Amino acid sequence: MFAILEAIEVHQPALIFLACSNNPTGNVFYIDNIKGIIETISNIVVVDEAYTPFVESTLMPSLGESPNLLNTHKTIYLSLSIK
Repeated sequence: MFAILEAIEVHQPALIFLACSNNPTGNVFYIDNIKGIIETISNIVVVDEAYTPFVESTLMPSLGESPNLLNTHKTIYLSLSIK
């Protein structure tokens, strides 16, 4: 987590994109760590929760708390395209 926050401070990205959980690695960011990133930067943070059914936590309840948080669920679109 420290390395991510340090990189944000050094590079000041306009957009941060986090895949949680990440495919194919299966890495999961802790919700508190993601919230820490959101609070650190005023720019947009996109959290892709396409694989939320396979993890125990989600940022969906936090959507109204942070104006710079965007949340995506790509698997919804995938299932619609298969029909």
